[in-house]
Amino acid sequence: MINTYPQSVYSMAALHELFALENNLTSDFAALKSYYENNTVIQNNTILSKVAEHLALKCDIKEENWSIPISYYDSIIAYPPSYEDSLFAVLNLNYVNFMMHNSGNKSGLTIMNSSYIKKDLTEFKPYCDKVLALIPPPAEKVEDQNSILSNDLCLILETVPNPASNFTRVKYQINENSEISLILYDNQGKRIKTVVAGRQTEGINFIKIGTSELQEGMYFYIILIDGIASAKEKLIVVK
Repeated sequence: MINTYPQSVYSMAALHELFALENNLTSDFAALKSYYENNTVIQNNTILSKVAEHLALKCDIKEENWSIPISYYDSIIAYPPSYEDSLFAVLNLNYVNFMMHNSGNKSGLTIMNSSYIKKDLTEFKPYCDKVLALIPPPAEKVEDQNSILSNDLCLILETVPNPASNFTRVKYQINENSEISLILYDNQGKRIKTVVAGRQTEGINFIKIGTSELQEGMYFYIILIDGIASAKEKLIVVK
């Protein structure tokens, strides 16, 4: 099914079925992971390769190779491809942590984003509901404002950590010495705070945003260069 009809929804279902079958047969998840990662049909299909990447991580969890999924989800939280990806990474990191502790095979691993880890399922279940509630329906998402931005003036390089709890640090690059400020908005477009960085030199600079007083949810910020809105990025706050 995967090799013959890679464009169909049945091929995606087949990837999941292979994992379920392996779970009930030989449990050779190392071999299954190799198949997910090396099958050329899968890797040449954008959707299948994404599904296979997720399932390969599940194979690592079954094999108790904890460092691989932990590093992966830590990386997603630090450099999220999307708002939703970062939220699910927080939940998946908790799941891996629970599985690791229940296995007794901790291997002295350290989770970089340990502030998001809950100590037991009693804490995690309501936390999970809170995190999932942060995903807004499509109608509630803030409209894209890229049309008003002068992107040639400023390039946002990273926002770490994101999700944030107490603070986050924005790394950005400007083309010339400029007066820099940052405006933080909630997901309804209401202005929350302004951070004034003052005059900054050409090149890479940083702005720190305090988030300890903010409610959980999705925010976005705009960097102003000499008063001109120049770059925008999303920020997630999770307590």
